[in-house]
Formats: sequence, structure tokens, C-alpha cells
Amino acid sequence: MKKKLSRWTAVFTVMLLCMGLCSGLPVSAAYENTHRNSGNPRVDIVEVAKTQIGYLEGSLEGTVKGNNNYTKYNVWNGRISGYGSDGYGYPWCHTFVSWCANQAGIGTGVIPRTAGTGTGRSFFVRQGTYQQSAANGGSYVPQAGDIIYYGSGSSPSHVGIVSGCNGSTVYAIEGNCSDMVTTRAIGLSDGYIIGYGVPNYKSVHPAPSLGVTPGNSSTETVFSWNALDGVTRYDLKVWKNQVWDGDAYWVAWGASSPCSTVLPEGTYQAYVDACFGDDVQMSNVVEFTVKKGCRLEVQAGNSLTGTAFLWNTADDATRYDVKVWKDKIWEGDAYWIEWGASSPCSAVLPEGTYQAYVDACFGDDVAMSNVVTFYVAAALPGDLDGDGVLTVTDAVLLQRYLLGADTLTQGQWQIADCNADGVVNGFDLALLRQKLVG
Repeated sequence: MKKKLSRWTAVFTVMLLCMGLCSGLPVSAAYENTHRNSGNPRVDIVEVAKTQIGYLEGSLEGTVKGNNNYTKYNVWNGRISGYGSDGYGYPWCHTFVSWCANQAGIGTGVIPRTAGTGTGRSFFVRQGTYQQSAANGGSYVPQAGDIIYYGSGSSPSHVGIVSGCNGSTVYAIEGNCSDMVTTRAIGLSDGYIIGYGVPNYKSVHPAPSLGVTPGNSSTETVFSWNALDGVTRYDLKVWKNQVWDGDAYWVAWGASSPCSTVLPEGTYQAYVDACFGDDVQMSNVVEFTVKKGCRLEVQAGNSLTGTAFLWNTADDATRYDVKVWKDKIWEGDAYWIEWGASSPCSAVLPEGTYQAYVDACFGDDVAMSNVVTFYVAAALPGDLDGDGVLTVTDAVLLQRYLLGADTLTQGQWQIADCNADGVVNGFDLALLRQKLVG
């Protein structure tokens, strides 16, 4: 019983120490990281932290106040056994710092990923980049982007991100202050400050930039990112709804850009990790929506035979519209549209390059299929089977037509008129045979 009581007393003490006495700010409507990284890590980590001011512990969204230490920062960091909220209810001041660093594209070799203030301070001590506070005999004046440690002696109990210093007052942004993310202004010589972690930002690797081209429920969603020097691996991670909420829906380990997959209807968030050995740089998070839809296939004919358009049906679709452009979609007017089409449908198109897609209509909502580029070749006189070359098979087809044993489509009839006199007869068969032998 004494051992159990001692354990909970220690946990309670750590929680109290990590909360500190901080000023509060009004709650913002949303706490997504809206900062676009500039490439200056000192600036970026502070700007990321600013987007979180007002976040309340108690829910992933940060809008419902609780006192259970449950935050998106701890969910991102991972479970720690022995704590409530399914292992996520531990003091979160340092996970907030680590999360901001990650969002700013700063690797764990520069700012550690940890929930422990002691672990965080020791990291900088080992690197030789820890500076004592004025109260502990130091003369260092902190800069924006430094990590400020509070506590007693060499034992930290709280941590934050320095947002500025005017020579006498230090300004910081901190998590787990009165159960929220807020700001602090504190005298440079205040005894509560024990020191500063000064990250080695010169060693920061760049983060990739992710772009997503959503498909529909039948076509590939494409993920692409810029290549970075020194990367040993890229890992693409996709969540249904929100990143770090439960397990990832799809992960492509060791991915190459671009990569793609077919995802079911829904809203997703994704990012790509660039691995530089043990250092991992996370890209921006992209949110996208995959709608219900279909996949188009095209069987190109020639200038006298029909080009066929085929697609799979989508649940609840009320109409399908096939749209074909000469050369490139959306440049000028569509060359041919089939409103209310049924699969398969076809059209005779003149020689040329085309792009096509099919819209699946769900009432007023429209989902576009993949875009298919295809080429319609000029018809070859006598090529009745449409394989692009003249063979004995073409002569047999024409002979059977002339004997009344077979029929020809309108397109085949036009191709069979080898001498272009408007009549298909034995002269055309003779001309075809002549081409075959000579």
C-alpha cells in the first residue's frame, strides 16, 4: 500500500510541477497548425507554437476543457503505461515542445521527442548546448526558438518555447499551463528559470513538401513530394479523418514520388516523413476528400470506327455524362459530350489526340473520373478488323460480305470501299488482294 501511495504521490507531484503559474488567453476556434514553414527553424517553431495558443487539454480538438492531460500532443507522442486516458494522460509540457518542433520540420537530433523535462534538459547537456540561467550563475540571453526549462537547481519541472527576450524579460509559449497552451512573461533573473536548451539549428535537415491529387472511390489518389539530398527513405502515412487519431489507414514504407492508391469515399489527412538516418523530417499535413465515383476506360477506334467508353457503376449515381476534348481537357469547348450516357457508349472521332472523363452525378453533386488520353488513328482502307495492318483476315471478311455470309458495320463498310467510289464490290476485294501481295 505504501509503495502504491508513493507512486501516485510522485505522479501527482510531477503534474503539479509541470503546470506552473501562467497567464491565460481566450480560446481560439481551431488549433490546426496553419503556419507555412519558412526554412528558418527558430522562426518556424515559434510561429507553430503561436497557432496553438488557447488549446485546452481534455480533447483532441482542444476546445473542451478537462483536467486529464489528454491532448493531441500526447496522442502524437504515444502511450506511456501507467497513466490514465488510455496511456495518454501524462504531463504534456515537453510533448508540446516536441510536437511544435516536428511541425516546424526540426528533427529529433535537434530537439528531442520526449515527454520528460529531465530527459529534454539532459539531451542539451549531452550536446553541450545547455546554458545556465542567470539565477544559476549564467550570463546567456535567450533567443526566440530556444527551449526554456523551469524548476529548482538542475531538476526541471516545466518547459516552454522562448518567443522573445528584451534583455530583462523572457517571453515564452508553453503547454500544460493551467491545463492549456498559453504565454508567459518572466524576468530574466527569476529563480524559477533554471536554464535553456539551445538547439543546434544549423544541423536541421529540410522537410519535404507534400501535394495530393485526390482520386475517387474507383481511381487512384496520387501523392507527390520534392526530393531532398541525403534522404535514406520516405514513408507516406494516410489517416482517415485526422492524423494520429487511431492507427494510420494506409502507410507506404520506403515510398517513391509519385505514389498512388485507391481509397474509399471519405475525408483523409496525410503527410510524408523524410528519413535522414535516425533524423526524421515530417512534411506539411494535407487534408483531402475522396468522393464516390467511377473509373473510365477507353478503347480507341479509328477515324471510321467507333471509340468505346466504358466505366464501372457507382452506388447512388443518378446520371453519367461522358465528356471528350480534342487535345486537352478544358481547353476550349468539349469536342463531344454524351449526356445521360450508359456504359459502354461509343462515338466515331476523326484522327487526333483526345482526353476524356466521365462525370458521375449524385443529385447536385458531381464526381469526376480519371482522365484518359487516347489517340484515334486515321482509318486504313481495307483494314476491316481494325488492327492497323492489312492481312488475309481483312480479305476474308470482305469476301464473306460480298457472298452474303456476313454483314459489315457502317464504319467497316466505309473502310471496305478501297477505291473510294461509294460502292463496295469485287473491285474493292481485288484492290485489297493486290495490296496484300504487293
